[in-house]
Amino acid sequence: FERPKRSKISRFVPLFYPTPSMEPSQNKGRDGGKKRPKRFTGKQKYVNNNAKAHPRNKFAQNPPNFQTLSQKHPELTPFLTYKPRAHTYSLDWKDQDALKTLTTILLKEHYQLTYWNIPSGYLCPTVTNRANYIHWIQDLLIHICDYDRDTCDRFEMGKGVCGVIKGLDVGIGANCIYPIIGYKEYGWKFVGSDVNPGAVENAEEIVEKNGLGDFVEVRLQGDSGKIFDGVVREGEKYHFTMCNPPFFDTTEKIGQNPTTSCTANEYEGATEGGEGAFIKKMIDESE
Repeated sequence: FERPKRSKISRFVPLFYPTPSMEPSQNKGRDGGKKRPKRFTGKQKYVNNNAKAHPRNKFAQNPPNFQTLSQKHPELTPFLTYKPRAHTYSLDWKDQDALKTLTTILLKEHYQLTYWNIPSGYLCPTVTNRANYIHWIQDLLIHICDYDRDTCDRFEMGKGVCGVIKGLDVGIGANCIYPIIGYKEYGWKFVGSDVNPGAVENAEEIVEKNGLGDFVEVRLQGDSGKIFDGVVREGEKYHFTMCNPPFFDTTEKIGQNPTTSCTANEYEGATEGGEGAFIKKMIDESE
């Protein structure tokens, strides 16, 4: 008996499929068995942050189109790089001027601001990300306030039988980002506090030049060791308080993320004990 010669063409199941047309049907290999797992390459899979955005976020389904924005706002053009393989433009997120320019444009385009600016050395927020927090707070307010859920929409969602919603933004910063989005999306009123006189002055300028004085009040916290004490006045009530706390316990840790630009100063980026100690202090002063 002579064993038949083995074919020189060996069967194999590809470890990955470069194009959809090469992928076997029903998620099976060529021999009908299960497809082999993909080989680990050590590279982290790209995650589209827009997929994590709140459904009511303006940018959830329509992320900023840099090419379109640059045509209307030429000042954005120097910060864009064309990616021929993707046929799209990208922004250098590590460039502080690029982030500030984009933030200014998005606030004017989507939140109808006539003026927004921050001095150098202050935290520049990403608008698409900050909007999520406002919408998440709204989701919580629906459960604690008596809203008319059949008629609530945009500005009316900020008004229930309890009156206009009022929030306290601890650490409003020079950018005033949360009160801007909270008012523009839901008509909320805000008091914003900060220990940095320069941040308070700049936030007040943004409020004044956009005619938001009836909805946003900025207060200086004179004692850096306090959070609510000295800011919340007798008889005042708030539906919620929010904060973008200093994440680090030392200033040396600020700006170590190599993929983004962090322009936070010592007031915005660091505090004794880090964010855990800061949040604990908020809880203690709330008792």
